[in-house]
Amino acid sequence: MLREAYRLNKHLVFNNSEGEFAFLFLYLGKEMPTSSDVEKSMKKILQKFIEKIAHEKDD
Repeated sequence: MLREAYRLNKHLVFNNSEGEFAFLFLYLGKEMPTSSDVEKSMKKILQKFIEKIAHEKDD
């Protein structure tokens, strides 16, 4: 589920940033999440990453 959520949303990073990045995603929960929860969380974390690199670029 993590791999598919990343595949569907990687354009968020690569269309809005420069450079090369490597990502590692781990799920450490005890219960299996739904696909929609995983995708929602993936979008959220990728957006936070974009905001962070944009902020660092501005400094």
